[in-house]
Amino acid sequence: MKYTLSPAQKDDIETVFRLNKELIDKYENINEIDYREVLRQVRGGIVQNILLYRRIMCSDEAAGFVLVEKRPDVIELDDLFLFPKFQNKGIGTAIIRDIIQNSDKPVSLCVFIENKGAVRLYERLGFEIVETIHDTRYRMIYDKR
Repeated sequence: MKYTLSPAQKDDIETVFRLNKELIDKYENINEIDYREVLRQVRGGIVQNILLYRRIMCSDEAAGFVLVEKRPDVIELDDLFLFPKFQNKGIGTAIIRDIIQNSDKPVSLCVFIENKGAVRLYERLGFEIVETIHDTRYRMIYDKR
């Protein structure tokens, strides 16, 4: 399925926050974190960066959101969310491949360890686990150099 990217808007903040919260609720060890503080920080980051997010569009319908940050030594894939209707259709794979192909730097991301499907996808695309963070997330890197 083909996709296009368009700038996210301020009215997307709540949707992006909900998508983040759903992942935290599903995969984070809630008993080991300051849950309210984590959600406060997540919301603050989204509010501050919403104009850096891109809406993923498929046939004029919103399919999800992606946030890619270009840093001096790495491209950071911070968020990639697809609504359930658009999952398992190759859209996420296409987006990641496009990020990799258009980068002259390593591509880095964090993923919840228990998000087995995402971990498998990233490994299949050539990402390697380079660090475990707080026993709940992997930092993964794709480096074609």
